[in-house]
Amino acid sequence: EAIGLSGHYNARVIIENIFDLYGFNVIAQSDDFCINGDSFGKAQLKARLDSLKSDIRGTFTIRDKDLSMLSKFNHYLHPANGVDKKFTQVWTELRNFPCQMLEYFAGESVTNTIGRFSSDFQIFGIPKSLHIDGMVSVDTFATTIDYLNSRINFANQQMSLKDSLMFVRDALIKDLEGNIAIVNGGIRHDYLSNLAYQVNIQSDYFKALNTTKGMNQYFY
Repeated sequence: EAIGLSGHYNARVIIENIFDLYGFNVIAQSDDFCINGDSFGKAQLKARLDSLKSDIRGTFTIRDKDLSMLSKFNHYLHPANGVDKKFTQVWTELRNFPCQMLEYFAGESVTNTIGRFSSDFQIFGIPKSLHIDGMVSVDTFATTIDYLNSRINFANQQMSLKDSLMFVRDALIKDLEGNIAIVNGGIRHDYLSNLAYQVNIQSDYFKALNTTKGMNQYFY
């Protein structure tokens, strides 16, 4: 529900042997691939099936002047080489993507998010129970946590990406006045939905709350 894809697409399907239904190749391209209305440049999907009962494999790429994405995927329909039936594997490299994408998942809790991040991760498992494992490297990041009316920023930080948690260890963040805090923990999620913050912050002086009673009657 957090992700909406749009754009204009061209697709080509090639069947190498139409009588025996062998050798299916699909190529789909878009020159204006958009996520939630934001343009991410050109996208291309390539997929191949040797037959209607064979495994599916392919790639998905996004390229723009500032960012790039490469995903390689295999979807195994039959047991082979110790792989369970209907097992999916996806390897993804993201380079220089906008941190504003956090707002797709966090909803109205954060705004005015800026910065760039890169990531290497894999998604694997049976379709009803997929797992994720990887790392996120944040070059620069700043966002406003609306219900705290507080803006934070940090740079050159590493984040681990796991099944239910995106977390950091001993990350340094700054408030608007340049005060520094040490952060451990991160964001709990249910496959990138139902986000919940689980964070421990240590600092001698840090402006985490910037609200008044008129702005927020519950805490100020």
